[in-house]
Amino acid sequence: MGRVSFVRLTDVAARAGVSPGTVSNFFHNPSRVAELTAERIRAAIDDLGYVPNDAARALRRRETKLIGHLAFEVANPYSAEFVRAFDREARALGYTVLNVSSEGDHELQRTLIETFVRQRVDGVLLTPTGGVGETVDVLKGHGVPVVLTDNLDGAAPAVAYDDRLTGRLAAEHLVNLGRRKIAFVGNRDGVEIIARRLQGVRDVLAGVPDSSLEVVDLETRSVASGRVAAQRLAALTPDRIPDGIVAVNDPVGIGLLNVLSHRVRVPEDVAIVGIDDIEFAAEAVVPLTSVARPIDDFAAQSLRLLHSQIHGDATGGERSLVVLEPRLIVRESTVPGTAT
Repeated sequence: MGRVSFVRLTDVAARAGVSPGTVSNFFHNPSRVAELTAERIRAAIDDLGYVPNDAARALRRRETKLIGHLAFEVANPYSAEFVRAFDREARALGYTVLNVSSEGDHELQRTLIETFVRQRVDGVLLTPTGGVGETVDVLKGHGVPVVLTDNLDGAAPAVAYDDRLTGRLAAEHLVNLGRRKIAFVGNRDGVEIIARRLQGVRDVLAGVPDSSLEVVDLETRSVASGRVAAQRLAALTPDRIPDGIVAVNDPVGIGLLNVLSHRVRVPEDVAIVGIDDIEFAAEAVVPLTSVARPIDDFAAQSLRLLHSQIHGDATGGERSLVVLEPRLIVRESTVPGTAT
């Protein structure tokens, strides 16, 4: 008996000369596919004997009870706390989670996704770095459900915080305190979640005519990076030294505090807002005001959506999107004497 090889959606796409996304639309959104293109896809399906994903998934219903979780980074305490919370939620449903990180490396992301496919995981939770559509198509081509975190481009079901609102809440708080020379510390080109936070800050300052914005780029987002950024800010000319700072996350904010609190008065001379409200924010040398993105809710919503995708009963369809709202936690880094 000859060996039966597994035909993937990507094989059909290659035979038909179209993208994997077009083949996916052929099955799930046929109105988006031109008739001539549809005819080529039908011919490729017949030639290759392709079994559509839904049927293929039905054939592989022997669940492994494994979930792949591919994070963007894990050095950030927020990411580590999310891993812990997601693991807890997954165990309650009988899953074991394979936690890995791409560290922002697209090629490593590709390799890790291929590893998940070989391990026959039941589904993948992905915080992507570049090539989102391509990565999603690979997983769909193998019949593997995928849910994205902190991604709003609609390539797959997703759970995210409204990070544009996160930036707005931080900037509005500083502006309402009378701060006008604002710095955004921790920018990195190409990272969408950071871009959204920065845009939220820009949204607010656009309506404040006497305001200014200093954007400080950082390759990494750690306490050590915050210290380096503080040195750079302290070296600015007096007319550019900020009186209000939005840190891209709490570790950067704590690094800023550790240096600046020994040089200027915090918050009298400079007020600092972090993002994420990690545990250490309240324990900083000056308790750090932060825009909270509650982890437990984030993890629970992510697992709920992925579990529903695995079992084919998602109520929101392929483009389900859950957007959570952040909230501002005010402490002494912006308002003296604030109770924590």
